[in-house]
Amino acid sequence: MNYIPRPLWIITVMWTAAISGACQTGATDSIAASHVEANVPERGEFERLIKRDLKLYLDRRFQLDLKIDYELLRLEPTQSGISYPKYYVWVRGVSEGRIAVEGAARVAALKKEKFELTDFLQREEIMASPFTI
Repeated sequence: MNYIPRPLWIITVMWTAAISGACQTGATDSIAASHVEANVPERGEFERLIKRDLKLYLDRRFQLDLKIDYELLRLEPTQSGISYPKYYVWVRGVSEGRIAVEGAARVAALKKEKFELTDFLQREEIMASPFTI
C-alpha cells in the first residue's frame, strides 16, 4: 500500500485549531472547559464511542460493513464559544482486507454519549483539489 502524505490543508486546520485554543483566556477558559467536561467521554469510553459513531456514519454513507481505524489530528478538542467540542480525525474504513474509504472528518462530542460526524472529505476529493478545500 502506498503512503500518501496528508494534504497541506489538514496541517493548516490543526495549526489554526491549536492557535485558537491557545488564545482563550479567563472566563472564556472556564466556559470552554465546562463544555469539554460536559461533552467529551471519559478516556475509557472515548475510543469505543468514536469508532462506533464513525462506523455508523461511514457504513450508511457507503453501504459497506467497515472496520474503522482513526487517528486524531489534534489530541485536544477544539472549543468555540458554547458549541460542542470538535475533534479532527483521519479515518480509514477497511472492507475485505483493503482500505475502502479514507479521509478527514470533523466530529462533535455530545453529552459524553456519542460523536456526531459533521464533515467528511474523502482522500480522493482532497487530493483532487488540495488548495481549494
